[in-house]
This record gives sequence, C-alpha cells and structure tokens, in this order.
Amino acid sequence: MQTIEDLGAELRNAAKEGNVEIVGMILNHEKCDADTINAKDYEDGRTALIIAVEEGKTEVVKAILDHKKYDSTIFNAKDDFGNTALMWAVEKGNNEVVKVLLAQSEVNSETINAKDYEEGRTALIIAVEEGKTEVVKAILDHKKCDSTILPLPGTALQRSSLFSRVSGNRVGITLGFMGVLAAVTARRCQYSP
Repeated sequence: MQTIEDLGAELRNAAKEGNVEIVGMILNHEKCDADTINAKDYEDGRTALIIAVEEGKTEVVKAILDHKKYDSTIFNAKDDFGNTALMWAVEKGNNEVVKVLLAQSEVNSETINAKDYEEGRTALIIAVEEGKTEVVKAILDHKKCDSTILPLPGTALQRSSLFSRVSGNRVGITLGFMGVLAAVTARRCQYSP
C-alpha cells in the first residue's frame, strides 16, 4: 500500500529526472491528490513543482500545472526557506518556466510578491539582483505585480532609479535598470573578502 509520502517521493524523483511519463502516471494514480503533489522532501522542503522548476524540467512543470488535480496550493507552495516555484525559476534564469508560471490563473498579488523567509526578497528583487533583464520585464509586465514593494530602506536597490517611474500599477524600466545592476554589483564587491 502506497502512502502519500511514498507517492510524493516518487513524484519528486520523476520530476527531478524530467520523466514526464512517470510524472503523468503518478498524477493519474487514484491516491494522488494535492497533498501528494505538495508532499515535501526532507532536505529543503521542496515539492515536485519546485524541484521541476529548479532542475529546469519545463515539460514536467507544464504536466503538473495542466493536470486536473492541480490547484492553487500547488502553485503557492514554499520550500523551507520561503521560496516559491516562481522564485526558483527567477533564480535559475529560466525565462520559459517564468512565463509558464506567470501565465497561471492562480497568480495573484500575494503570489507574485511573496517574500522569502531569509532576506524578504520577492521574485522581482531576485531577478534584479541576478541581472535577469527579461525576467524583470516579464514580472513587471504582469498585471498583479506590485511595483511599490521595495527592498529594505537604504539598500542599493532601493536607491536605484528602477523604481522611480510608476505608471498605474506598473514600473517603467528605464536606463535606471543599468543603475540597479551597477549598484547591486558595487554592493556585492564592497562585501567581498
């Protein structure tokens, strides 16, 4: 008899390997439900969706998101550090997965502006800090992006002009984006040994 934990572990393994066929078989298993799909690993609390995103397995991501058992709890799940699938896609710079995730109807302001537990970074802040221009544009173009969320006062990112021009609920990317990258780089260099 397979438990939720067993099915969840098998699903995470198949997601990591990018095996869409096995992922589909597990998703179609009669005992598989949202709890199974959201079952977390013991290392970092990652779900099958987060693992598929982290490993860059776009077809597995699509299979999970398109499955009839999919619900918003799967999309909004966080690992033990507060990172969502969207944050992992941004961190890895996988533009295709970012677009797939942003296209989900479950994306709302809470989801897109979620903060990690360690530094309070959002997907947008991660994208800017990592210099992922296309990802920054994709997030800023999303109607649910709250461009008024800023990093902690006094940080190089906040002082940059990326957040200086607000139009409605969107931020225009100006030449200030180069200032963001320069400021973040300078901040990182300042703390290097």
